[in-house]
Amino acid sequence: MRSLQPLALLVVFSLTFACKTPGAVSSSQLADGSGDQQAELGAPSAGESWSPDGRGGRLEDSDSGLSLELPLDWTWRRGSGDLVFEARGPDSLPASLRLTRWDGSTVHVEQIVADERLAFLSTGPYSGLAEFADEPPVVLTRTDGGESGELLLAWFFRVDRLGLSLEARLPAEGFERAWRAVDAIVRSAATREGEGS
Repeated sequence: MRSLQPLALLVVFSLTFACKTPGAVSSSQLADGSGDQQAELGAPSAGESWSPDGRGGRLEDSDSGLSLELPLDWTWRRGSGDLVFEARGPDSLPASLRLTRWDGSTVHVEQIVADERLAFLSTGPYSGLAEFADEPPVVLTRTDGGESGELLLAWFFRVDRLGLSLEARLPAEGFERAWRAVDAIVRSAATREGEGS
């Protein structure tokens, strides 16, 4: 596993201020998704137009009890298979999040880091996730490898032995604003037993 490079440290630690999200306005329990496909990290749903099921509020994965608070201007839709749900920011903030099932193995993630020059693994500054995860989350940071310059972040962790991956796609333009929005959502994570920070 490659250690964090100075560039990654700058990105991760220079943007640690979180903005607050509005209070929950709706509660949506997501149906169980089961399947054995490995999701492409940070990839949007291929070939589909965006048809959201709802807007903002606290979303909960019924199996793990993990929930996240989305700002009112974000939309979301339920997933199928390994995809629990995906959410998107407004047009003025083209960031996205996906919560997926994860098999618990870091082999695939370690291979990405070995193969890509600008991919890094760390435990990240997210003590809130670590408070209710079975062990500290592993955080993958990488670029999308294309001309868009998007940054992809993925947190891999287990809650009650159930593996989850929270994947974020952040645009190059307006990166700091997108990062603050995603950071606030990640910091809103809670389980039925207690809240993260």
